[in-house]
Amino acid sequence: MAKRDRSKEIWHIPKRGNVHQTIYMVYVLSWDNFLGKSWSSAKQEALATELGKAGLTKSGKALTHQSVRTLLANLPKYLGFVFIDESSKPQRIFVTDVGYELIKKHNIANVPKHRNLKEYQKAGDLIEVSEVFQKQMLKLIITNPIIRRDCQNILVFPFRMTLKLLLELDYLDIEEIGYILFHTKKDDDFPFVLERIKNFRKLSPERRTAEINAYRQTEEGKLTLVKAPTAGYYMYLCCSTGLCKRVYVKVNKLKNNKLHAIGLIDVDKVKYIVT
Repeated sequence: MAKRDRSKEIWHIPKRGNVHQTIYMVYVLSWDNFLGKSWSSAKQEALATELGKAGLTKSGKALTHQSVRTLLANLPKYLGFVFIDESSKPQRIFVTDVGYELIKKHNIANVPKHRNLKEYQKAGDLIEVSEVFQKQMLKLIITNPIIRRDCQNILVFPFRMTLKLLLELDYLDIEEIGYILFHTKKDDDFPFVLERIKNFRKLSPERRTAEINAYRQTEEGKLTLVKAPTAGYYMYLCCSTGLCKRVYVKVNKLKNNKLHAIGLIDVDKVKYIVT
């Protein structure tokens, strides 16, 4: 959990969860014994048990109910697949229309089950890309009411901003995402952010390293680039849409200094989407 003394004027990005796990969570929550029921510790434990039975954890065992609560607050709620009615007493959980679309699109009930996430990937059954994720990422706006507690004074479509930058820059590396992109306040900032990244790439190796190291010492830098960096999770989310791919790029003109980055899979398709 990020410290509360950091600035809230930075993009809030989920730090846990994956596409397949999210789809199955939404599927289980559509069952009669979950849908519209109290979102209690008992129900959270029951959902954790179902994820373990389906092998959709690293260990293949059930998660704690606290972990499930965190997972739910991340991708399923963040992308609008489920919502919790906090006005009711007790609070109740529901699947949204797009949540049902997600379940139907991937026919999740008929996907073969394995012992753990590693076995899913080994067998080629792990769902890692979703057109429904793409749809929701394109609609996502920061700050929306769901994440207002963690993020303030920002009004931007983050994924659309990212795609527009990728059309101009070919790639965005993890440092550029955490250090520059995540601090974008509004869509009108696009020309400024574009020039800032271009200028950042022109820095000498020593200057770039010094800036990034200094940023890593801040609370925002620790959140975005150090331990379980949110910049890395955001790259995963971008790739989950099927519009982006992971690449490695050389930085600082140093032969062996490569960073994780994202690029576009289909430039023409992205141009059509964002223009």
